[in-house]
Amino acid sequence: MVNPSVMPRSPSWLTLTAATLSTLGALLLSPALAPAERLSVYSNSNLIVYNTNVPESLELAKFYAAQRKIPDSNFFALDCPTTEEITRSEFEQTIAKPLRDAFTDNNWWKIYLNPEEARMQVVSNRFHVITLMYGMPVKVRDDVPPVTQTDPDTGEETTLPKSPLETTGCSVDSELAMLGSFDPPKPGAITNPYFNKNVPFFQARLPSMILVGRIDGPSLDVAKRMITDAIEAEEKGLWGIAYFDLSQKYPKGDEWILNSMNAYAGEGIPVVLDRYVARFGTNFPMRDASVYFGWYTRNVDGPFLNPKFRFRPGAVASHLHSFSANTLRTTEYDWVGPLLDKGAAAVLGNVYEPYLDLTHHYDVFNTRLLQGYTFIESNYMSLPAISWMNIAVGDPLYRPFEAFQEFTERNYSKDENTAFKAYRLAVKRWGRSEPEVLHDRLADAVKKLESPLILEAMGLNAARNGDPDTALGLFDLAAAHYPDPEDQIRIGLHQVQVHRDSGNIDAATALLTELAKTHDTLPETESVRILLTTQKTPPPPPTDTPPPPPPPTESWRRTHCHHNTS
Repeated sequence: MVNPSVMPRSPSWLTLTAATLSTLGALLLSPALAPAERLSVYSNSNLIVYNTNVPESLELAKFYAAQRKIPDSNFFALDCPTTEEITRSEFEQTIAKPLRDAFTDNNWWKIYLNPEEARMQVVSNRFHVITLMYGMPVKVRDDVPPVTQTDPDTGEETTLPKSPLETTGCSVDSELAMLGSFDPPKPGAITNPYFNKNVPFFQARLPSMILVGRIDGPSLDVAKRMITDAIEAEEKGLWGIAYFDLSQKYPKGDEWILNSMNAYAGEGIPVVLDRYVARFGTNFPMRDASVYFGWYTRNVDGPFLNPKFRFRPGAVASHLHSFSANTLRTTEYDWVGPLLDKGAAAVLGNVYEPYLDLTHHYDVFNTRLLQGYTFIESNYMSLPAISWMNIAVGDPLYRPFEAFQEFTERNYSKDENTAFKAYRLAVKRWGRSEPEVLHDRLADAVKKLESPLILEAMGLNAARNGDPDTALGLFDLAAAHYPDPEDQIRIGLHQVQVHRDSGNIDAATALLTELAKTHDTLPETESVRILLTTQKTPPPPPTDTPPPPPPPTESWRRTHCHHNTS
């Protein structure tokens, strides 16, 4: 067991801050522009689109514009259906055509007629971003007719199986991203030229593409709260704990989540990983959640069923599932709506089956977000395809880690997030090269701040680095210093995972039994009981990749896919 009281004294965390701010500034690789300059560029090039048939749509547009200082000239009204799902004809006639005409008539883009290819192409574009407001349709229904063949002997007609990629179904947002393409529409996904880039979009020289996002959700109040929470997080920093949940079904998706976890851990953000087939248990005490990425079930469950659970303001979240954004205007079904209702400010999802390779590559998304890119840039950088099923719900201009980019007294002043700040400063300064110094400095910060949170973060780090004895000792100390029983349950579950990872099922079972008995009346104990009834060692990481779906029947501009996520 590690006892901070007997560890060497070090300067207080405030001294640590003053001594390391200038050094840490050199460690960051931020996108080129300063925060204020970047925000100004995107505020002026952000077209706000609302639905005249939904009064709340205009109300939200005005509210958003006031918060982000977007000029009234950037408003555009559409007379379109109020349903979340629309037909291809409705999309073309009430959304795409009016927008395309407006871009042409108002000289918002410049078009060049390429004589060699006999096609038009956009060579400059005033708007880099389109933000769809609450009340706009969300998805376009597939209308590809079935293909039939006639038996030459019997004359009977049979329907041929359709390639799963031959579909005109898509999100409205992803389809509008290719508004500047004048090619005839074709079924299926189109390669995203911004995928995996590492440059601000307005410098990417892709004038025919537009980054399309939306501010939407279960209600107008939720949509407004998403905006104000995003701005608050930009000012104060998105401090909290990042939670990750593997599925142990498909290696590729788990790899994205593990890479994301490592990116946050490397940035000095405490991380919690559930690496078992089952998700975080029902009512799991998910404290201080600022980030959540997991998969693999249709409807919201686990910690998010706990009535007491709330994300930290500005939280970024996503649960990977084929139909996570099947509907946004719900608090009970799928994932996007419920996560927003629980306080998240920025959520990724899919409106129909995307297939795993064509959904958000979580590691790219999170890496770019941590580098300081906007929510909408990070979204499109993580997507191999457009004209597809993906969606990003939240303020497109949101930069959740803006306050992380500069190590200044303003961003690291003492406040309610002091423990998170002290932990990050120490990890960034000593985490890579001096683990013993890091341990000593954090132990001193625990004494100065009386923070069990730092003890918990240290224990999680030790467990992740394969030091179970140190982890268990730190968790013992954290549990003793947390006053709330819900926190004690979470620490106990961390210890259970350490025992399970070490193959000590007897110790894990004994601890679960003790937790269930000690906290038998708390809702959070349900997550303990679930583990107690399903106790087993974790499976080895899977190595076999499921077979791919049938290939397309024609050679069109598509991105290769593998397996689905439903």
